[in-house]
Amino acid sequence: MKWNPWSAIVPLVAAVMLNPHAWAETHFLEAESFDASSNGWTARHNDQTRRASRARTLWGADGAGDAVATRTLRIEKAGRYRICVRYMQVAAWRGSFELSVATDARTLTTHIFDAEVLPDIPDWEYTWQEFEVDLPAGEVTLTLSKPDQQNCVGYVRHVDCLLVTSESSLVPDHLPYGPQTLVRVTLGDGYDRPVYLHLFADHYRSPWYAHYAIGKDGLHEALAPPTDQMLIPGEPTPWCNLTPTIYQDSGAALNLSIRHSYYEKAAHFRATLEFGRLPSDLKPDAGVEIVKTFDIEATPNGTVIIVPPNLESPENVAMLKRDVEFAESVGASSDEFDWPTYGRPPERLPMLVSASIGGYELPVDAAVTSREQRSLNRFGYNGAYDRLLHGLWFMQDNSYCRPDIEKMRERAR
Repeated sequence: MKWNPWSAIVPLVAAVMLNPHAWAETHFLEAESFDASSNGWTARHNDQTRRASRARTLWGADGAGDAVATRTLRIEKAGRYRICVRYMQVAAWRGSFELSVATDARTLTTHIFDAEVLPDIPDWEYTWQEFEVDLPAGEVTLTLSKPDQQNCVGYVRHVDCLLVTSESSLVPDHLPYGPQTLVRVTLGDGYDRPVYLHLFADHYRSPWYAHYAIGKDGLHEALAPPTDQMLIPGEPTPWCNLTPTIYQDSGAALNLSIRHSYYEKAAHFRATLEFGRLPSDLKPDAGVEIVKTFDIEATPNGTVIIVPPNLESPENVAMLKRDVEFAESVGASSDEFDWPTYGRPPERLPMLVSASIGGYELPVDAAVTSREQRSLNRFGYNGAYDRLLHGLWFMQDNSYCRPDIEKMRERAR
């Protein structure tokens, strides 16, 4: 059975019929979809755009000073509209840009963004800023330009996206208008008490992590769900939207475990996880399309799944893998490699390696750990996997140029 997100629109339609003042019209526009007159406005994907919608922006710091970028929009109903613009700020440099709104007959308004520093916005962060304007029904043209036709420092003037809405209470957000990544969990057997799925999202940039709990009613941004929403064997969850924690530039490493409470893990992990997607151009009959299913049985209780930024392309779907797939893939390459047979293991000074197998303070299935250790053994390091050494480096006279070999040797014994 497909979950239909448009079913949520039915109450809204009913509310509009009962209350005509509840009407609202919203348009979301990616800035890079604007038509540029020259190279003064170009689409960009780089370090500065990592936090942008789809990790891309329209950049106007360089090129022709008189360049403009335009987009025509059809307004269905005249009224008061908010025009919200998302752009990046760096306090040290101004990347001001002007947005004008016009019809064929006249210019309705203009507004300059990033003319002054917003003290509450961290450097390199994107912010939504807005103004209001009365728009007529019909076509209106939005035009981006450079104040006084001046360029600026190349790190700024990154315009991300725009939201044009008549809804006064809508909080602007780009995530609902992009690709959606979802998961559905069906709990396996072998649990004598109610449990839930704990999800620790490990990210590759700040914000570095997030905790979620999945229970019978869906996803909670919490360490655990309410007690009455715990799962029992065989019980499925609804589709849970992971999009806010799957960063559009880098995805996330999901550390998953079955728990009775945040501080009490179950003995094993036994569940089916279905990953699905929704297209970014939602249609009324759109449903969740399942792209990959994981039947997981892990002891110790823990598994890691790497999720790409989105599941829109076959290449990205192929990147959706769990820990055992990575271990087997690397292991196959290790097994096929023609390792040297000459020489012998170090004796006078042991060669040690620190290797973390599993998730973030999360052990994984014993078969995954064993496969990873076999791959690591090929390198011929000394030591055992049940032995951890902390503080192995010693030096003489507080000089890193004078390592104390004798102390290191003694420490390693």
